[in-house]
Amino acid sequence: MKKILSTILCYFPVKKRSYGFLPVFLFLMFPGFLNATEETAENKEKAQKASDVFVEVDLNKKDDDDYYFGVFVGAGKLKNTHVDVEGFANWGHPGSSVDYDDSATVGGFLIGKKASINGLPVRLELDGTFGKMSAQTNRLDPEGLDETAKSEVLWLVTARAGLEKNVGLVTLLANSGLALARISNSVTDIDFRRDAPPQRDPDDSFQDNSIHLGWVFGLGAEIPLDKNLQRALQDDETWTLRLEGSYINFGKDRYTVNHSGNNRCGVDGPRRPCIYTIKNEIGILRFVLSRRFSL
Repeated sequence: MKKILSTILCYFPVKKRSYGFLPVFLFLMFPGFLNATEETAENKEKAQKASDVFVEVDLNKKDDDDYYFGVFVGAGKLKNTHVDVEGFANWGHPGSSVDYDDSATVGGFLIGKKASINGLPVRLELDGTFGKMSAQTNRLDPEGLDETAKSEVLWLVTARAGLEKNVGLVTLLANSGLALARISNSVTDIDFRRDAPPQRDPDDSFQDNSIHLGWVFGLGAEIPLDKNLQRALQDDETWTLRLEGSYINFGKDRYTVNHSGNNRCGVDGPRRPCIYTIKNEIGILRFVLSRRFSL
């Protein structure tokens, strides 16, 4: 081997010995380089084939996407928490809170789309809920009982994204998203006088009727409605029945009473508008009848 290398080096005179092995190195590495190039080209071809398959899978999944429309009916519960931050109504008890809630029948409609993202079944859904959910309490001033807090939801819309999992004929659902609602929150203070009938005190009262933004989380289970349930799972026009529970939270909102500032905000408090906060939460349990369709 040494003789062969010496013979080869004779044909490549160089000024510096450190570069003498360069032609040999290139000569010896050239076949490997060709093999590496061939392997790289082969790998690229395999990657391209894999990419083509991936695209085909995605295109096929798009064909499986479908839409659904449904109506629902159920029970809704509006829960509210009123906090007297400075102890104005419940005099001398800053931070005192009162919970008040009530239930009502609700109904509405929804429209959604089923899709698949990298093999993961998902749903996108928009729904609207109607029904008079309201609650009130006169316990803001536990002694005088002359101040009433009332909350009412006029309408409710949610936009959700969720996951589903099939367990036999049952499809389990979990979703979350944003909620939008028109909510009326109010406090009414009634003044009682000897020489006049009871009347509303506008300085210690307020009414807010506005749109509130919150969040929603829901869990449910859905089954197909068809004579042949097994076949129904493969039918794009399946009727389904779902039982679903949702929790909706709109957070706290801040309001003021004693608008003129003529009274103190609690014992030894400043003379200025006094702060209340109200938190609105909704729970809904509903039955949803929906029908799938394709566009």
